[in-house]
Amino acid sequence: MMMDRRRLLLTSTASVLAAGAAQAAEKGEVLRAVWLQGNPVQARVGKDGKPQGPAFDVASAIARRMGRRLEFTAVAGPDAVLERVRSGAADIAFIAFDPSRGAGVSFTPPYVMSNNQFAASVASPITAMEQVDRAGVRIGAIPADAGGLYLQRTIKTATLTPMASADAAVAQLKAGAVDVIGANGQRLADMLPQSGGYRILPGGFFGVPQVVAVRQDRQDLLKTANAVVARMLGSGAMAASIRRAGLTGASLPPPPAKPVAFGVAKKSLAPTGRLRAAINYGNTVLAQKNPKTGELTGVSVMLARALGERLGVPVDLVEFPAAGMVFEAMEKGVWDVAFMAVEPERAVKIDFSPPYVMIDGTYMVRRDAPFRSVADLDRPGTRIAVATGAAYDLYLSRNLKSATLTRGPTSLAAVEMFNADPKIDAVAGVRQFLVDISRGRPDLRVIEDRYSRIDQAMAVPRGRGAGAAYVRAFIEEMKASGAVRKALDATGQDGAEVAPPA
Repeated sequence: MMMDRRRLLLTSTASVLAAGAAQAAEKGEVLRAVWLQGNPVQARVGKDGKPQGPAFDVASAIARRMGRRLEFTAVAGPDAVLERVRSGAADIAFIAFDPSRGAGVSFTPPYVMSNNQFAASVASPITAMEQVDRAGVRIGAIPADAGGLYLQRTIKTATLTPMASADAAVAQLKAGAVDVIGANGQRLADMLPQSGGYRILPGGFFGVPQVVAVRQDRQDLLKTANAVVARMLGSGAMAASIRRAGLTGASLPPPPAKPVAFGVAKKSLAPTGRLRAAINYGNTVLAQKNPKTGELTGVSVMLARALGERLGVPVDLVEFPAAGMVFEAMEKGVWDVAFMAVEPERAVKIDFSPPYVMIDGTYMVRRDAPFRSVADLDRPGTRIAVATGAAYDLYLSRNLKSATLTRGPTSLAAVEMFNADPKIDAVAGVRQFLVDISRGRPDLRVIEDRYSRIDQAMAVPRGRGAGAAYVRAFIEEMKASGAVRKALDATGQDGAEVAPPA
């Protein structure tokens, strides 16, 4: 009851400020900041009814730097928080970073990390995180939260049960409707005292970067927010903020990698004075080739050109119809950077960046086929068409126990083999590509589940260490800025997921 009263007091205080701040905001006198109500790692309401915590301290520092008065408003729900910034109703928002949230906004580097954890009854046999993702385990999670989004991407066996809020999740755990709940660890510690018959499982399933979001057209404000975050982390002010707030479920973000000397990185990545980027247009999630003009578009094309612009060198797009051909061409020295799936076989000769996109590998079958899941196809006598050297070819070659692979030179060739030969039961590929092929073909369908999650990354030939380090930082920046999400959406690849921060 007391906490609800404090929340109401904060909301009322913010409303009073807002009533007199609309005109002031137009004049640039007020910095309007919003934060996620109920996220104690961002801020809490103190005994005096005033906000405190890392987000409030960052917002205050930004306001001081800009010479503005601060309006700091709690908003319910992460979508509503971001909508305030996108619509211009707020200047900055404090939010947990997730790649799916990048539309229309840019993010600072994290100012603090929150630890997402699982909680269970002390009577439960589940005592460790590795026991959670098992058949029959029911996990309660908030779908819109960063932790909930992460669990939707990663849980393979257990059942996820959506919860409207952390309060609802705790209530369902106490009622026995779920076996564990996954949420912000600080919130769980506040709501489930260890002596109350519940335990928080050791460790965390996801470290969530807490960031400042700014509308994409306000780059000067983003620059100011970046500078404030960097100063607070470097000066020890953020560590002091965490201590003052008494946060046990928060920590400082890892320090940034040591920057690579620009000249050394440029020479490493573009030794000829031009950046030669291999583009695989056989993977339509990453690149698309206009059949009439031959023009290449897509997220990989955008990244190649952005890297070339960053380095100050011209970009040559080296075209390939299949990923296997890109890998083979590396030996001939025809490209400096490439875009391909992370695979152990390739990592022997290639340094990969962190992934920037995640896509599903699955199968397309005939409508009347008996196969309902990917597991159904791994049986004796089943034949599956696949593109030679593709990530899913490498994965299936390692993991199929009974089915037989039939290879074609490209993904399209594998589809043509499947169409021409009724003895071939399925074709393997990237989900978006297979969905496009099956569109308008009532005799075909795509299997709903996946056999693998394919991480797409930027690749640099081994031996170019400075270039590889530069590319790793570049990819992380492009994800955080929203550029990867924007490029995917602009080319109709809204079903592809941006990879989380490394």
